[in-house]
Amino acid sequence: MKTAFFRILIPSIRPLTINKKLCPSFQGRGASGEKRTRRKDLIKLSSGDRILPHHGFEIIGVYFNFLSAWVMKGYLPVKLLIAPFVAAAIVGNFMAESGVNPKALNSIGAWGIAQWLGGRKAGLFKWADATKYDSIPDPRRDLLVQLDWAWYELSHSEKKALTDLTKHTDPKEIRAAAKEFEGNFERSGGALLEKRADFAEQILKKYGNVAAAVGEASGDFGCAVAGEIGGCDAIDAPNRLVQVACAEWQKKIVEDVSMNCDSKKRINAYNVVAGFGNSCGPKQPYCAMFMMYVHKTAGYPLAGTNALAISWRDAYRAKGAWIDRRNGAKPPTPGGAVVYTSGNSYHVGMVVKVNTGARTMDTIEANTSTDGDPLNRDRRDGVHMHKNTPYYSTGRIIGWSDPQKVFKDLK
Repeated sequence: MKTAFFRILIPSIRPLTINKKLCPSFQGRGASGEKRTRRKDLIKLSSGDRILPHHGFEIIGVYFNFLSAWVMKGYLPVKLLIAPFVAAAIVGNFMAESGVNPKALNSIGAWGIAQWLGGRKAGLFKWADATKYDSIPDPRRDLLVQLDWAWYELSHSEKKALTDLTKHTDPKEIRAAAKEFEGNFERSGGALLEKRADFAEQILKKYGNVAAAVGEASGDFGCAVAGEIGGCDAIDAPNRLVQVACAEWQKKIVEDVSMNCDSKKRINAYNVVAGFGNSCGPKQPYCAMFMMYVHKTAGYPLAGTNALAISWRDAYRAKGAWIDRRNGAKPPTPGGAVVYTSGNSYHVGMVVKVNTGARTMDTIEANTSTDGDPLNRDRRDGVHMHKNTPYYSTGRIIGWSDPQKVFKDLK
């Protein structure tokens, strides 16, 4: 791509393996004739009415990893690297201005993620209209087009804003950097200064070291594929069900005392919700109990479910919210249940991320083990994430639920 704004959002992390099959790219040219490589999948994700809330955060987050790999491979110049806390200061301002929403338009006509006005807004329109952005239907309202324009400004007419930011060398200066960027680039008269700084800190905390937890173990984590929704790596998980499941996963729970028990007594907590009391043991598989715990804690208990995994299929089916696995069926939904079978036994887990482009899902499941968990690498049974499971072609899957049909206020 053209030297885009994303290029400054790069921490020093190990290079990743880029899955080229899932990350196609192709060439276009910018308004001033520069050659650029556009990421087709990201364009699909960000253009038109298909943009989802907070996808600005998610795209920026994956680009931390994706572009780090490309810098290491020599495709991008190292001189573009700046401290992650400085990048977070910039994005924190965009969050305060618009929620990183390229369609944002206020009462006086301020436009897009940075709420451009006057000559700078006219410059954005000229940039978008004169650039062939690979058939984007409305480039003026496209996230990647606006990020390109922001980087162009920071490289040219607004160069002082970036130069002053790069003088900061201590991450402890992130709040000051965010406020300084408001004065140099946004020039909103000092509006929402503390909120800008708050957002900057949140972004840095979430993405500044993203490879240390999830991204480092996932070879294609840097690919934001069209149709990719949810995940524990998003700054705002899709809904409370996913948030609670992710929080439990991040505790790295494994059976380290005896079968179906753990020293942190988290499995005990699941059993209590299921009505088995504060106990654990070999006769109490807890995958369904984990699901009951997640739903109750999130505020969405599901009537008709119990400690039997198959009860999750039956309860959702009774409410008209169950999808049997078959090619072409409606894909899984983050927060939904997925049920597996092996002979006469069943297992249940929670969908936390779906990639409809690759037709895969990430799930968090209890009473299970895996060697592919990017965070909890202890192979003993416990609470683990299963990555990139093909939902149409995995024979053990009998189906999944659509929680939004049951919980109309799911958020």
